[in-house]
Amino acid sequence: RGGRSVGCGGKRVWASPEQLGCAFSSAFESMASLGDPFHAVRGEVLASVDQIEGIFREYERARGAGAATGHLAGKIKDAIRTVEWDLQDLDETIRVVEQNPSRFRIGEAEVVDRRSFVSSTRTRVEAIRQHVVASERAEVDSSLMGNGSTASAVDRENERFVESESQMQQMILRQQDEGLDDLASTVARIGTLGRTMHDELEDQRIMLDGLDDEMDHAHNRFGALQEKLNRIIEETGRKQFCMIFGLLVAFIVLTMLVVAT
Repeated sequence: RGGRSVGCGGKRVWASPEQLGCAFSSAFESMASLGDPFHAVRGEVLASVDQIEGIFREYERARGAGAATGHLAGKIKDAIRTVEWDLQDLDETIRVVEQNPSRFRIGEAEVVDRRSFVSSTRTRVEAIRQHVVASERAEVDSSLMGNGSTASAVDRENERFVESESQMQQMILRQQDEGLDDLASTVARIGTLGRTMHDELEDQRIMLDGLDDEMDHAHNRFGALQEKLNRIIEETGRKQFCMIFGLLVAFIVLTMLVVAT
C-alpha cells in the first residue's frame, strides 16, 4: 500500500513513492549516460506484446476446437502482468523526464509520443486480458447451465466481447484526442518561442546596425584628428630647423668677430 511493485534482480519488490522517485531518477540518469533506456525497454515491451498476441491466437484456435485452454489463459495472464510492470516502469521514467526536462534534453513532443505508446500498449494488452476473462466466465457459465443453455452463454459472451471492444475503442479515441491536444499545445508553444526569437534577433540586428554607424563616425573623426596632428608636427619641425640654422649663423659670426679682435 502507498507504493508500487518494481523489478529488482529478476524479482518484483514493493517500494514507496519517494523511494521510486529517487530510484528511477538515479537509474535513469546513470542509464542516460550510456543511451536512452526508453527505446530498449520499448523494444522489449513490443516483443512481449507480439508474443502475447501469438499465444492469444493459439488460445482462440483451441477454444474453437473445443480443446482445453486453461494453460494458455494462464500464460497470457502472466505475460500481461509482466508487460504491465514494464509499462509502470516506463511511466516512471517519463515522469522523471517531465520533472527534469533540461537535464535529459528530451523535447515535449517526444514525451507526448512516449505517453501515447504506453497508453496504446496498455490498451492492447487490457483488451486481450478482458477477452480471456470473458471467455473463462462464459465457459464457467456454460458448465453450470448445461448443454441446454450453451447458445445463451455464447450470446452473453459475444455481448460482453462487443461491449469490451466498444469501451476499448472509446478509450483509444479519448487517448488520441488527449494526445492531439498535447501536440497542439506543444506546437503553439514552439511557435511562440520562434516569434520571440525572431523579435530578439531583429532587436540585435538594429543594435548592430547602430554600432556599425557609430564605428564609422568614430573612424572618420579619428582620421581627421590624425591629419591635424600630422600638420602640427610638420609645422613644428620647420620652425625648429630655422631656429637652429639662425643660431648656427650667429655662432659663426661671433666666432669670426672674436678671432678678428
